[in-house]
Amino acid sequence: MKYCSTRGQERNLTFEEVLFSDIIISCLKRFRIPEVVRIEKLKGGLNIIELFHGTTLAFKDLALSVVGGLIDHYLSKRNKHIIILIGTSGDTGSAAIEGVRGRKGIDIVVLLPDGRCSVIQELQMTTVIEDNVHIYKVEGTSDDLDEPIKQCFGDQKLVSKHNLISINSINWGRIMLQVAHFFFSYYQLCSDVGAPVEIVVPTGAAGNITDSMVVSDTAITTTMKTVYAENKYILCPHTATAVYYHHQRNSDATRGFIATASPAKFPEAVAKADIYPITDGVEHLQDLPTKFLWMRKGEDWHSILCAKIENITKNIDIKV
Repeated sequence: MKYCSTRGQERNLTFEEVLFSDIIISCLKRFRIPEVVRIEKLKGGLNIIELFHGTTLAFKDLALSVVGGLIDHYLSKRNKHIIILIGTSGDTGSAAIEGVRGRKGIDIVVLLPDGRCSVIQELQMTTVIEDNVHIYKVEGTSDDLDEPIKQCFGDQKLVSKHNLISINSINWGRIMLQVAHFFFSYYQLCSDVGAPVEIVVPTGAAGNITDSMVVSDTAITTTMKTVYAENKYILCPHTATAVYYHHQRNSDATRGFIATASPAKFPEAVAKADIYPITDGVEHLQDLPTKFLWMRKGEDWHSILCAKIENITKNIDIKV
């Protein structure tokens, strides 16, 4: 196996580099297209960077599938076990679950806000029937469920005893892998190395900002309609925010637009734009059994989490 640098020089890969490459390739085998990422070039300079061809149809599959594989590799070498604890408002939870489901050295506990994820997002989590996956539906908001999670991570004895980690947006493994999105997109879109390329990223948490714009629901729907009329291409509502920015802000640079999720995950938004919803990759979810526990209003959610964590650790010897 060879590595070609930007200067055209080649060298043999080290054992560690080959191993790392093999792990990445193995983790990406579940993607729906062989090239993993596809760029659709539409009218008006719209270069849609489709990052959603993974298991859960969202960009987070790219990073979290590899993070799960790397964690599993190093845990198996050390005969260790960890518990991943995260809260989610949708895509993070399902992508994290798919990245670690069935891995014997990992248990994952996910809290999701009842009624505040899309139906498809929720089903992508609650239909995973694996011994190492533990789902809680919480009677509250994403902010509400963050509180017991923060309490757990603020307890250093609990963290150390049970090897608690999180793989949310600020996990460094995830950040390093997501940085690759930008390098890949640049080299796919630039006319010459050094030529300017702007990458437009839809964001709900003010990430990656060098310039920004707030987009209304009406503008999102209108943008979806316009792009479909001109290209017969369906945008998810998040990606439509990036395209709306493009329509409002002129630039001489080549632009790429991060498509964060498949429109199949948002049938209500697609239908609102008078486009026939697609169901590829999600149609089977309605018929699957579900598994989850409740955190009801008035209960001590922190105590419930601590008890679950203790119980998982108590049964590790059966799993590892």
